[in-house]
Amino acid sequence: MANVPAQMDPHLQGLSYSNEGYLFLCASDLIGRYWSGTLCLFRDGCAAPDITQCLTGCQTEGGLNDVRWITNHKAAVASDSGGLEVWEVNEARDEMRQISYNYAHDDAANSLDLTCDSHAKAVTAGSDGRVFLWDLETNTHIQGYRGHTDIIWNAACHSVESNSFVSCSKDGSVLTWDLRQATPASVLKVLSPKPSCVAWQPGGINICVGTETGGLLLLDGRQGAVLMQSQPHSRFIHQLAFCPNDSTLVASVSNDCSVIVTKISTTIQAIYANKEHMDFVRGLCWQPDSTNMLTTCGWDTKVLAHTLPSHDESSTPIVMELGSKSPILKDQFSNCHESREQLTDTKGKTIID
Repeated sequence: MANVPAQMDPHLQGLSYSNEGYLFLCASDLIGRYWSGTLCLFRDGCAAPDITQCLTGCQTEGGLNDVRWITNHKAAVASDSGGLEVWEVNEARDEMRQISYNYAHDDAANSLDLTCDSHAKAVTAGSDGRVFLWDLETNTHIQGYRGHTDIIWNAACHSVESNSFVSCSKDGSVLTWDLRQATPASVLKVLSPKPSCVAWQPGGINICVGTETGGLLLLDGRQGAVLMQSQPHSRFIHQLAFCPNDSTLVASVSNDCSVIVTKISTTIQAIYANKEHMDFVRGLCWQPDSTNMLTTCGWDTKVLAHTLPSHDESSTPIVMELGSKSPILKDQFSNCHESREQLTDTKGKTIID
């Protein structure tokens, strides 16, 4: 019989799809007596966050901030306790066990990303002002690095260079890291407003940066020059994610409760906007093998599925909320084969021309 938590904690923090379409969803309880966390596995995005549709999961002693699949049976999770947890799922997907839990940060681990060399290593960014490099084969941390002087919000690995990553901090700086160098950290840019998240454009040298006031910048990854900029949000941007199959599309989620997809080519232009979240939006992930479908989650206990419009067509996101009883809009996910309960369809999405 599958091990399933009694309930999903309300503050949904992060999500990640495996190559097979399984969804890991991590959450925290930020208002209860105990600052606990929940990690749950779902067959697809249609099922989340309905705990009755959870294949397997667990309750953790600390809050969870980010999750990434390492393989189709193993995932890494960044925790508020400053550690990196590695969990393994069995072949039947009805049981999971903790392989390792290692403390390294002296404060919360805010973000997690995997290197491009078959996900053999991970990089975490912490509120202690350090980034840590982890060996996911031995489940140990290799080295901690100091370069920032304040909380590090985010770190993102290069898409083709396994020794390189970029980080941003509350100190206002964006640093690029090359672990082959004696002094691995270099200041790429000091920004005002301050940076809040970063993402390396796939296959290229440019770096996308979100700011604490909702701005979006494209930086030259060598010189730090601002190539393009826009203002898609009005508040702190929490996460950026480039579409893995279209490097011109970058999605962003923000504390202004909105989800924006921006196209970066010869110009920078928002092509999709959704404001159905009712609280901070925290998690963001593109669906596997898709160029127009992504999933988000937030502190409003909702998981939203978004389908980008083709040309001038509009699309309606699916809103999945704890406690709702309305049926799903079918065919919005390519891998949904049956209707689910506890899903609510909403309207009001905005398409920006």
